[in-house]
Amino acid sequence: MFKSIKIHITSLLLLFFIVVASSIINGIIVSNFQLIPKGLVMQLCFVLFSYLLIKFYNLEINYSLSIPNLFKVLSFTFILIFFILFILDIIIPNSNSGSISNFSTKDVLTILLLNGFGEEFLFRGFLQNYYSEFKKYQFNLLKIKISYSVFITGLLFGFMHFAIMSYGVDFISALKIVISATFVGLLSGYYYEKYNTLFAPIIIHFTCNLSSILYSFLIG
Repeated sequence: MFKSIKIHITSLLLLFFIVVASSIINGIIVSNFQLIPKGLVMQLCFVLFSYLLIKFYNLEINYSLSIPNLFKVLSFTFILIFFILFILDIIIPNSNSGSISNFSTKDVLTILLLNGFGEEFLFRGFLQNYYSEFKKYQFNLLKIKISYSVFITGLLFGFMHFAIMSYGVDFISALKIVISATFVGLLSGYYYEKYNTLFAPIIIHFTCNLSSILYSFLIG
């Protein structure tokens, strides 16, 4: 019991430190170099901090590029995220502050191409592996078995996206982003656990971002 509490407290403190430190470093550099996209340095910091923690805790990471039924998996992911965003727009009142149109082209490209690397190194590469001993605790979610390690990292991944409010996004728009990001986190974690390669959540994350960006352009 004590060990479980220790793991949870340590992981939350480490996550808080990494997100805050990366945000501060990103803010300092971006404010001095205007051409750098808003989130670029933050994602690079995520990779650096995660890599150091992976080495420190001797976590084993597989980087294989082989995923069975890749096209089927990505197609399902793309359609699912598109559908979730559509449902959220029906349930939660619309707001334009979280629209992709409010971001510059370089920021959109950063979201599409780089966020998957930094965030997946942090949440799946480090955090989900840090919770690996909880994989034995599983439950069914929509007839799919989800382990506790996938569930907790998915929730933390989603809640982290409330940080987007620091870019001027209102609470309602941020809430929709957090809910959709939680689904992205659960999907990424599930396929990471299923295929045991960090390439899986990275390509899943990329597909989710692509679906979200295209949805924003088409709907908003």
